[in-house]
Amino acid sequence: MRQRCQNPNNKDYRYYGGRGIRICERWQHFPNFLEDMGERPEGKSLDRIDNSGPYSPENCRWVSHILQMNNMRRNWRYQGKTQRQWGEILGITDTAVCMRFKKYGDVYIPKWAKRALRRSAGYRRTGK
Repeated sequence: MRQRCQNPNNKDYRYYGGRGIRICERWQHFPNFLEDMGERPEGKSLDRIDNSGPYSPENCRWVSHILQMNNMRRNWRYQGKTQRQWGEILGITDTAVCMRFKKYGDVYIPKWAKRALRRSAGYRRTGK
């Protein structure tokens, strides 16, 4: 975290410090970070809730790898769901979802999936 945000020689600096991602003043001292976040739970990693926000107690949490992948900046959303989530709903890979979107300009949701989505709380009709 510190290298990516504070060391211009780090290979990932351009994605973090170069974009203005900072570490809060309190976390410049590891004991404060540890007090705020606790030890890393097994199978979890540090995630920023707002990807454009700082590393701070208000903006960080421990999450699973899958949840962190859904929160990536490059992961596009369609109707409020990520590419990976659409893959899970449709039973196909996220690559296949991306290919369908490029080919059809839509995720191309089969009728059976549309019915299932209508039953879920987050579905909104788009007229397609």
